Amino acid sequence: MTNDLDQLLADFRDEDTPALAGFENALLREIRRRRARNQVIAAIGRNTGIAAAGLAIGLTVAVTRPAPPPKPVNITLLLTEVPPASLLE
Repeated sequence: MTNDLDQLLADFRDEDTPALAGFENALLREIRRRRARNQVIAAIGRNTGIAAAGLAIGLTVAVTRPAPPPKPVNITLLLTEVPPASLLE
């Protein structure tokens, strides 16, 4: 085990050190991009959830409360009440 560890450490010494220039900036950009993406997804999910809850409440109210029957409307009465001059305009 000791020989393997010594060999591993020796191999590390032979490798070049990777260049880290710009690594922090790239990492921060990726973090900010992911954070912004998560915020957008959270906002969409929240708005969709609110809309879905409103729809569910509306459907529940519509199903449990029947709509009143429509009131009869006399069409001829409506036409006779309109002044003739406004029909020409």
